[in-house]
Amino acid sequence: MSTKRRIQQRILDIVRENGKAEDKELLELLKKEIEISYSELLNLIMYLEIEGFVDVKKQKDNLIVTPKSTTKKIVSQ
Repeated sequence: MSTKRRIQQRILDIVRENGKAEDKELLELLKKEIEISYSELLNLIMYLEIEGFVDVKKQKDNLIVTPKSTTKKIVSQ
């Protein structure tokens, strides 16, 4: 599995565990594990949304990420 996919899987795991997550919360949690910028995080979230894994909503100055399905898994490309 590529590094990009591993990070996306970690994002998905966090979102599923909590039911939802804010973009800044995800960034803070991921930075404890890997080196990632805010723009990289947004890019990964965007691809997860396009692929149907998450929904993203804007709420004031935050993005709220929620899981779409608990059964769908990321497959490495």
